Amino acid sequence: GVSHARNVGIEIACGQYITFVDSDDYISPNFLASAVNRMESDEQLDFIQFSIERFDAAGPFYIEDSPDATLTLKDFIEYDEFRGSTCISLMKTQIIKSIGLSFNTDLKLGEDQAFLYEYISNCRKCSKVSDICYHYRSNSLSATNNPSPDALVNSILFFKSYKYKDLFAKRIETLLFNLTFQLVILSSMPVKDIYVLCKDIDFSNVSHNDRKLVTFFMMIDSVSRYLAILITRILNAVTKER
Repeated sequence: GVSHARNVGIEIACGQYITFVDSDDYISPNFLASAVNRMESDEQLDFIQFSIERFDAAGPFYIEDSPDATLTLKDFIEYDEFRGSTCISLMKTQIIKSIGLSFNTDLKLGEDQAFLYEYISNCRKCSKVSDICYHYRSNSLSATNNPSPDALVNSILFFKSYKYKDLFAKRIETLLFNLTFQLVILSSMPVKDIYVLCKDIDFSNVSHNDRKLVTFFMMIDSVSRYLAILITRILNAVTKER
């Protein structure tokens, strides 16, 4: 799988820096030169993340960017404008290898976040760059857009006890919410089992989109988690039948 391939790459890497590019995406010609120049401009800078353009067969349709900023680890985490993707990031090989960091091959969802958050927690300074250097192909058939119930459950269990959960609390809570919500609307897993799995997860500080079904779930969840799961599943089924 992808995680195994990346781990092999890390193992044999002998350069100073590491980044990743998915096979169906592409990077701008100046990406690596620009990233390395920025990294070497500050000895304490250990992590750089560029902005991203999303595209499909019709062309570009969305840009995720943010202002340039170089911050200490504490401020960078509080700034909370970085993305949970290793592909748009430049990292130092020495840090990755010194802490024995690798991708979790048991995860099919959230493996990038698990890797990235552990890496960032070992950095001194981190930088966000407004330049759009990574071009991400939106693929409706990807594993991320078509998760299996087993993959969702496995990732929920992993991140519930993730060792950097407190440091990246809001992000982990949001990730757990997204995984849980997908499990509710995409699987036939019994409502009771989903409730038992996620009843102890705090969703009160979650950043979520304004989709009606998500907003409805959050509103009911403030009263009853079980009812939120049950009614959301019913409403989703009714909506699909229309």
